[in-house]
Amino acid sequence: QQPGVKNAFRYRSSIERMAPTVFRHLGQHGNGNAGRITMSKLRNAVKSVLSAWNSWCVYPSIFLDQLEALFEGKPQKEA
Repeated sequence: QQPGVKNAFRYRSSIERMAPTVFRHLGQHGNGNAGRITMSKLRNAVKSVLSAWNSWCVYPSIFLDQLEALFEGKPQKEA
């Protein structure tokens, strides 16, 4: 837990539940709706969030890989 973020763990399950839909929709934003530079900035922001979550051990690596795949529009691997 970081200073100033009391009880942040309580939001983790809600974020985990919503994240796949959010990352899929963010990835679809570039399908003709966003310019190349906008998508590049969005891609960098998404990768920064995933990297931070990974380094903080917020979610398992497998889940983060799935989110990245959803964002990139890659087919999902069956578990």
